[in-house]
Amino acid sequence: MPRINISRDTLKRLRAFQDLGEQLAGEPMTLELCAESLMALGMRAILDGLWKPHEPDTLIETLQKLAARCPEQVYPFLAEVLKTGEQIRQESEKEAPVFGFRQ
Repeated sequence: MPRINISRDTLKRLRAFQDLGEQLAGEPMTLELCAESLMALGMRAILDGLWKPHEPDTLIETLQKLAARCPEQVYPFLAEVLKTGEQIRQESEKEAPVFGFRQ
């Protein structure tokens, strides 16, 4: 696994954060996993900051351009998302309480 160098101050903060990370994850967490989780959360926060302020038309155009550039990744991903959404919809319909009269 590749290694990265961090400052002593960052390492100290990471170790201090580790207990909180374990509480949030609900399980023991190595220092490496804690660092990896924080990096993933940070990258997600940056993407949220980039995408949330935009109007839907801008987001759709961006997705269209991404699909044009990387069709082998985008289209199968979207198909998977739609399939998962359909499964969730079907399951929620099964669990929905019945109201009214049945014949």
